[in-house]
Amino acid sequence: MKWLALLALALSAPAHAQDTYSSLVTAGMVQQQTVTLNSSGDATWTFVTPFLNPPIVAHFPKQMDPSNPLICNYTSVTTTAVSIHCWRTTLAGLLTNLFGGSVTGGEVTIIARTV
Repeated sequence: MKWLALLALALSAPAHAQDTYSSLVTAGMVQQQTVTLNSSGDATWTFVTPFLNPPIVAHFPKQMDPSNPLICNYTSVTTTAVSIHCWRTTLAGLLTNLFGGSVTGGEVTIIARTV
C-alpha cells in the first residue's frame, strides 16, 4: 500500500518538480556532411541551415589506405560554413617529407552541432 501512496504523491507534485534530464537540456541543431578534398587538401561545407552561433565541429577522415592516414584541422567555422585542410602522411617520408602523400579525392565526414 505504501507504493500506492508514493505514486499518488508523485502524480500530485507540480510539473516543475518532475523535471527529467532531457527536459533540462535545451535542444540543439546537428548537421553532418561528407566532403571531398581537392588537390591542395582543402574542402568547404556550407550548412543547409545556418546556425545561430558558430557550431562546434568534429571531423573524421576516411582511410585512403592502411599505411598513409589523413590528418585534418578545421581552418574556419562560421554560422554558415566550415572549412578544413588535410595532409596525408607517407611513412616512407618519415626522415625527409612526412606530409608528402596525395590528398586528392580524400573524404572527410564533418559533424557540426550547437546547443
